Parts: sequence; C-alpha cells; structure tokens
Amino acid sequence: MVNQSLRSRLMFMAALPALLAALVIGGYSMVNRIVDVRETNAQRQQLVTDSYAAQLETLPHNSQRKQQNLLRQLLEEQDVRAATLVFNDGRPTLHAGPRLRPAPDGATPDAQGRVTTDTSWQLDRDLSGVLPAQLTVEFSRQGQYLSTLENLLTLFLVMLALIMIAMVPALRFSRQLTQPISDMVSAVQRIRDGDLSMAIHTQAKGELSELETALRQMVAALADAQTELQQNVDQATQDLRETLETIEIQNIELDMARKEALKASHIKSEFLANMSHEIRTPLNGILGFTKLLDRSPMTPRQEDYLSTIHKSAESLLAIINDVLDFSKIEAGKLSLDHTPLNLHDLIEDVQTLLAPMAQERNLEQAAIIYSDVPVALLGDPLRIRQVLTNLVSNAIKFTDQGSVVVRAMLEEDRGAEAIIKITVTDTGPGLNPEAQKDLFSAFTQADQSARRQEGGTGLGLAISKRLVEGMGGEIGIEAARAEAPPSGSPCAPSATQSSPPSSRPMHW
Repeated sequence: MVNQSLRSRLMFMAALPALLAALVIGGYSMVNRIVDVRETNAQRQQLVTDSYAAQLETLPHNSQRKQQNLLRQLLEEQDVRAATLVFNDGRPTLHAGPRLRPAPDGATPDAQGRVTTDTSWQLDRDLSGVLPAQLTVEFSRQGQYLSTLENLLTLFLVMLALIMIAMVPALRFSRQLTQPISDMVSAVQRIRDGDLSMAIHTQAKGELSELETALRQMVAALADAQTELQQNVDQATQDLRETLETIEIQNIELDMARKEALKASHIKSEFLANMSHEIRTPLNGILGFTKLLDRSPMTPRQEDYLSTIHKSAESLLAIINDVLDFSKIEAGKLSLDHTPLNLHDLIEDVQTLLAPMAQERNLEQAAIIYSDVPVALLGDPLRIRQVLTNLVSNAIKFTDQGSVVVRAMLEEDRGAEAIIKITVTDTGPGLNPEAQKDLFSAFTQADQSARRQEGGTGLGLAISKRLVEGMGGEIGIEAARAEAPPSGSPCAPSATQSSPPSSRPMHW
C-alpha cells in the first residue's frame, strides 16, 4: 500500500466493504444452504429407501425377477449407487449396481440411520412381508459435492457482482479526485524544467481548488524571483569581469615584480659569492702571516695579540665560508662528490680537530662506532666532515660541563644499501619546543645570549640540513629543556644516511 497510487487506494477502500459484506452474507448463506442440502438429501434417501422397501414387501416371495427389476429401477434414482437384497432363509442375494463399499470397523448409523463409508452412505431396511429379508441401498456423495460447488460458484459470482457495483461509483469519484492532481503534478514537472509561462487550470473543487490557486501564486513568485536572479547574475558577471581584469593587471605587475626579485636575488648571490672570494684571499694572507709571526720570537703580550688576530681571522673565514656555501645552495650550484671514504677515519679527524676546543671547556669527548657499521663507503667526505664538524662544534660550544659523544650505528641493511645513523649527544641545557622549530632555519640561533658570547651567523645548521638532504638523508633533533643547571638533559642532533654495501654510496 505504500507505493500504490491514490486511485488504487480509493478503489481498494471501495471494494473492501463490498467484499467483506459479500463474504459475511455469502458465508452465512452458504452454511445454511449446505445444512439444507444435507438434510434434504438425508430425507430424500430415507424416502427412496422406504418406498422401495414397501414395494418389495408387496411382491410374492418367489418372484425374484420382479425383485431384481425393482432393484434396477432403484439404481435410476438420484445418487443411488448400488442396492442389495439379502434373504434371511439363505436364498441367493439379489444385487444391482457396483459392489457395496466396505463400512469401517465399528461404524454406527448416524441420526438419519445412515452408515458412512469413504465415498457414500448406506441405509438398511428390514422387510417383514411374506419372506423376511434386508434391503441395503448405497447413495453416492457426488451429488452433495456438486451442490456445494454450485453454491460456492454462486457465492463467488454474487461477490464479484457486488464488487463491480461498488467499483463504479468509486471509479468515478477517483477520476474526479485524481485527474486534477495529475494535472497539477504535470504542471509542477514543467515548472521544475523551467517553464514558468504555463497556465494551470484543472477545474478542481474544494481543497484541490485552493491548492491550484496556491500553485499559481507560487509560479508567479518563482517568475519574479527568476527575473530578479537573472538581473543579479548579470550584475555579478559584470562585476566579476571587471575584477578579473583588475586581477590580470595585478598578476602582470606581480610577475614583473617576481622577475625583478629573482634578478635581484641572483645579483645578490653573485655579489656574495664574489665578495666571499675577494675577502677570503686577504684573510688567507692574514692567517698565513700570523702563522709565520708565531714562529718568530715574541713577548707574551705580542703572542696574546697574535693569538687574538689569528682567532678573529679564522672566525671571519668560517663566516665567509658559511655565507658562500649558503649562497651556492640558494642558487642551486652546490655540487656533491661521490668518492670512496672511511667513516671511522672521518669521525676521528673531526674529533681530533675539535679536541683543543673541548679541552678548553673541560669537556670529555668520545666516539662510538658500532662493529656492524661498514668501513668502505661512497659519498662526499668534505661535506660529511663539514656537517659533523658543525654539529660537534655546536655541542661543545653550548655545553658547560659533561661530555660530547658521537655515535655511528647501522639501522637497516638492505643488501645493496644500508641505513646508517650518526648522532651527536651532549650534556648541555637542552632546548624548549619553540626553539627546536626554528633550529635549522637560516640566521637563527636558539640562545641569543650564547650567540653574543660565542659568535656566529646562524647559518651552520641551515647549511648542514641542506647538505644532508642533498645527500638523500634526514637530520633532526631530540632535546629536553633542563630544569636545573646544565648537568643533565642531553641535546642529541642526529643525521641518518643510507649506504649500500661493498662500494656503498653514502646518502644522508
């Protein structure tokens, strides 16, 4: 019933009462008719049996032919199937028709004196004439069954007629109700397709007429709204066209500004590279002459002055080298070598180079290289040394007491390649999460007071990050902020590289 149309529901509602009435009245009539048929058949069977029994009693005892003919006449009566006359003196039994149906064991006569078999009734009558005998007549049930079927068919036809009679006004009423609704549905579909110029006239009455009026008002409102919307769309299109023209002009200006900025950046990079080369030449000369002066006899004050000049020149040279490397990386002109190297010797060289700096700060140095780390690798030893030197020097620079430990371990062996992890661990004060975010950014340092104390440009870790990523590796930090003086809370920058065995190219 959920998906049925309104017309189908109306037809069903009209037919249902007629069907129920026909079922009730017809059922009642059918039950009465069946009872009447049964009683009539029982009475008729008794009359037929009694009538022929009386006729047999009037016949002479030796007239067997007449008795047999009378039994045959009995077969012509309605529903009579067979008849049997049994004599009490032992004379041969007379029979007409098919053989009698056997009665069930223990069967007793009903109220009408009939014995019921599987498909028939049997009535017995005792003859008390000249010759005592017993007449048995068997009646078939088919007549009663046919009468019952005729009654059922009559009931069905009556029900069908009642339903058809009830459907006629229901069909007319449903047409009057559903035709305006169908016209309105068609009109709504045309409105959905954008046709707002159509006229709605369904000749509906009552509530449907009010619905038709509301629908016409809705169409008029939609037409007005569509006209207003079209005007707004036209205005918005015009505004958008003007905005696009403005954006196009701005894009052209931005493109020109971008080209100028790229050109200025390129000029800046070239200037930094050229200036770095130009400044490095006299600095190398200053460093060379300080070494020559160091071999000459000097007073302690002169040696102190010379040491200050030498350290200042080396610091300036390191800054210039950082600026030159950063400018090369920014310009994409930094090239990496792919040559054999010994990781053990490389780490030892860095430790030896920075040993005096660690001794000045009373720090312990250690290098732990696990036994499964391969010795023969391929990579850029100069850049790897530069990264390690930067990490270890920063660890020494920002650690007041304790130790600085370098570890090299094999994380994963892939057969043709291997993942090698190198960590630098110190016992410095650590870094808070805010400082860790900008640790590898250019021109930044986590501790500004330490920067003023130790010096530097803040480019070392930014260059190290670019170099490690250029060699196919990763670099990061694991740090904790110390709550007490810097006696614990290690700061552990780490770099990971992959290297294949045998010739083992080294990728950070």
